Amino acid sequence: IIDAIDDNDAKYKADLIYHAQLRGIPIVTVGAVGGRVDPTKIRTGKLSIESDDPVLKDVSKRLRDGYGYGTADINRVSCVTSEERHPSLGGAEFQMDYGTATHVTGAFGFTAASLALSSLVAEHTHI
Repeated sequence: IIDAIDDNDAKYKADLIYHAQLRGIPIVTVGAVGGRVDPTKIRTGKLSIESDDPVLKDVSKRLRDGYGYGTADINRVSCVTSEERHPSLGGAEFQMDYGTATHVTGAFGFTAASLALSSLVAEHTHI
């Protein structure tokens, strides 16, 4: 599953992650894209090391508080985020109206697809 839910409420992302993992379905979640303009800053990792991404921080907190996730559980969630400083970190409150640049949303999506495909190939390749 590629989770690209675009909502200010982390509940939906956390619910999807929880239910996917409960069923043993691999999932990749995408962080905040709004306000980002530099696709060269995109990176992949685990939810536990999502840095300053406000969406992924909220998802991680909801998984810990609502589903009892510990560090090992959080480390099983792959994510796509950006090293580019999010506009909300400049002192403004987090909002979903920063707007998106098509080249950045596309790059996030292609990165998530690559991560998901790599996961599937690794899962089904026995060397």
